[in-house]
Amino acid sequence: VHTFEHAISLMNNGVEKWIWIADFSGFGISHCNPSIALAANTLFSTYYPERLGTFVLLGTPRIFGTLFSAIKPHLDPVTATKLDFIQKKPQEMSEKLGQYLDGSLLHWLLEEVEENAAKGIQKRKQSRK
Repeated sequence: VHTFEHAISLMNNGVEKWIWIADFSGFGISHCNPSIALAANTLFSTYYPERLGTFVLLGTPRIFGTLFSAIKPHLDPVTATKLDFIQKKPQEMSEKLGQYLDGSLLHWLLEEVEENAAKGIQKRKQSRK
């Protein structure tokens, strides 16, 4: 809740909605906890129903489909329509994220996503040793 309230305090006059972007780099079976997704749904749909413009889920792995199938029936139907699943393909990310972000912010985000992916690859290599 503190993060949400802080985000609201940083919004310019006239800005009423936000975009949340979740990068799923490194997400695996050990991270599958439906209670976290349901708690986020409660925050968005009950306490901040008009604030969420879009929730972008970047590069969800196959295992996420199973988790999402389990929680989708419990999602607020309006909140569910605000989800945008984007795969980590450079062209798709640039096109789809470009609908939400301007040039400099888009460039920064794409660099962050690439850096997160590189960290995940490095971490997996180290764990195999």
